[in-house]
Amino acid sequence: MATRLEIEFNYQKAMAQVRELRSLSTSLKKVGDNQIADCMRDVSKNWKCDNSTDYVAKGNKLKQKVVKSAGKISDVADALSTMAENIKNAELKSLDIVKTDSYKG
Repeated sequence: MATRLEIEFNYQKAMAQVRELRSLSTSLKKVGDNQIADCMRDVSKNWKCDNSTDYVAKGNKLKQKVVKSAGKISDVADALSTMAENIKNAELKSLDIVKTDSYKG
């Protein structure tokens, strides 16, 4: 059975991963919303030919996929955070039960 210190250590490790995922999600969303969008705006403004419209349309589809992926990463971070909290609470409760039972015995 894990000790309180091990439980807290594992929880902090999981929460560090959550922070990394949230940071990745934020960065990826910025790439889609800002960098790709700006690039497509510049292409549209500066490239005038038949292929430019198709290129910009593909770029905008990529932007949407990138932003959608950022949202999914954020959802994973939320789920991991919830699971880590639930596991931590369950393990601490289990530890308390074992401790209480050992005092009774």
